[in-house]
Amino acid sequence: MSSTSDEICIVSCGCLLPDAANPEEFWSNIVENRCSLAPLSERRWKRRMFYSEDRNDGDSSCSFFGASISDDVVEAARERFSHLASPTRFQLIALEAARQALGGLKVDGTRTSLYLGCMSCDEKAGLVVFLRHDLERLKAVMEPDDFAELISCFRKERLDEEFSRNAAVNSSLLAMLQREFGIGGFSALIDGACASSFVSIGLAVDALKSGETDCAVAGAIDANLCPETFAVFCRAGVMAKSASIPFSNSSEGLLQGEGAVFFVLKRLSDAISAGDEILAVVSGVGICSSGRGSSLFQPSISEQISAYRRAYGGGQAPELDFLEAHGTGTYYGDDAELRSIQQFFPGQKMALSSVKSMIGHAKAAAGAAGLLKSLLIIKNRVIPPFTLSDGSRITSSMPVYLPRKPVELVKEKVRGGVSAFGFGGINTHIYITSFSESRQGLESEVHATPAGHPEEPVMLVGRAAISMDELPELEKGFDLRIPAKSRSQIDPLQRMAVIAAHMAFSDAGIDTDLLDREKVGVISGCASGQEVTRNLAYRINCAQINAPFPEDRYGREQIKALRDVYPPVTEDTGPGMLNNVIAGRVAHYFDFRGLSCNVDYDEASSMAALSLAKTHLSMHGGMIVVIGSNDVFDMKLLNFNPGRVDVYVICTMSFARQHRLHILSTLAEVSFID
Repeated sequence: MSSTSDEICIVSCGCLLPDAANPEEFWSNIVENRCSLAPLSERRWKRRMFYSEDRNDGDSSCSFFGASISDDVVEAARERFSHLASPTRFQLIALEAARQALGGLKVDGTRTSLYLGCMSCDEKAGLVVFLRHDLERLKAVMEPDDFAELISCFRKERLDEEFSRNAAVNSSLLAMLQREFGIGGFSALIDGACASSFVSIGLAVDALKSGETDCAVAGAIDANLCPETFAVFCRAGVMAKSASIPFSNSSEGLLQGEGAVFFVLKRLSDAISAGDEILAVVSGVGICSSGRGSSLFQPSISEQISAYRRAYGGGQAPELDFLEAHGTGTYYGDDAELRSIQQFFPGQKMALSSVKSMIGHAKAAAGAAGLLKSLLIIKNRVIPPFTLSDGSRITSSMPVYLPRKPVELVKEKVRGGVSAFGFGGINTHIYITSFSESRQGLESEVHATPAGHPEEPVMLVGRAAISMDELPELEKGFDLRIPAKSRSQIDPLQRMAVIAAHMAFSDAGIDTDLLDREKVGVISGCASGQEVTRNLAYRINCAQINAPFPEDRYGREQIKALRDVYPPVTEDTGPGMLNNVIAGRVAHYFDFRGLSCNVDYDEASSMAALSLAKTHLSMHGGMIVVIGSNDVFDMKLLNFNPGRVDVYVICTMSFARQHRLHILSTLAEVSFID
């Protein structure tokens, strides 16, 4: 565990969530067990165009239920930020959460950084990209008057280049937040799939402990309830019809939600000196990859336990008051999580709940919503009743119970754990504790201790690069450990990353079987949307041909003919479209068990990934494989096109000596401040 001088705390928070325009409203909903899952508004997407009761129809959704932020709340944010040029829904939700979190705090913008979890773009981006890409194909099959109506229908989407790039490129949010709130430190979007928010918080904690920043805004944003995401979850067989009931035998699966939840983190000593309200102390963050412990897209009991163990300093957890679970409501997901809890927390009896029963699965922001709930439990010193599940999968032998009435927390120190797990084999857990007023007597002692740590040199021990043109030849005879039937759905970037990493280790003479795999992580730096993602948007949005009309004018066969130009939606489509799986593929191939994520900062993503890797190594030691995608933006088609993948294998001096690795060079100072 960290010493008091190194402890990190949360001093503020902000959110926009379904039926909750701020943390106070969210807490009220929690206390009342208010469920926000409901039929989506037809303004989000038209049911007749995208809904089918047939779960095997890969081009449609088997559900039209979700939890959404009301249009009124979004429009209020639009009015508040009316001085900005055409912000998207995605950006407005993030701006409002940031405003709440930073409001009233005195921070030095030059020493403030942004670590924001994000795994998907604004939901209109797919439509905008589709129209830019396929408008001529639609024109060729539509009647002239119908096509004119289509253009009129979508004119409000403003398909000019400036707006389109703003909508299609996620990292444009970072520049907007930097300008709006005067933030001048490191900034990046972090993709750890559904664990994105906790990976972001873990990286923010590293930066604070290393002294690289004095204040960090961390959390996540997800505002994508487009038809494509529904089709993918349905095709994967994990989507419920109308209700998500974690830990219940009656649950059919998950339902989607949306939202933004941001936290402001500081070193505890700085927060005490500034007189900040201390909402909770981040006493431990556990992050690990599943390696080959399971498939990339199935939960791993052993690696969930590894994440718990890392969060609690390598040993057993202290007695917890509550555990906010990942709890998606899917059969295999809930089963694996309950098993990992039973194995790691024997002898305890913690209150268990999952906020997804209220607001659905907010994907990248899911963990942040659970953490916000946990902060509010500590602040209000009461565990609220959890009545949205019958808990029929929980037995008396398990170390958890579902609280059916409020549980007052009268003890001085309250302890809680929060979990988030993601596609790509990412497992995360955060241990938080209450802050006792009696600790303020430690202020002078704490404040006198330097924040930074002496850094061990970071060494470059392997390097390789391949271009997209070289991929077909290099793939011949190379065992990617991907089933042949799935390979067509796996993005070329993922395949390039595995091959380039193999080349880097091979050329350097490094036997990966001899490495301490628990200490080896993978970070990719990539802004390009995956090719599979674009094809999915093109295919599903072909149904927009009927958007202007009250009833369909173009039949299923005509739409099918438009769609069949693009690959069908399969069980592998979802895994193939996530940027974090670039790193996940490499971790899985080599059985690496450390940190795994993708970093997005536009065309500087590779540099941002190197910067984060260097900081992480300075705090945790070990080795990181950094995968840099050299992306070039195509303004016409709104795509980042990867031309080359560079791989850098970097490690601390002690790791290199321990494994007798040949050092190519010392990694030059990496500075990434925009």
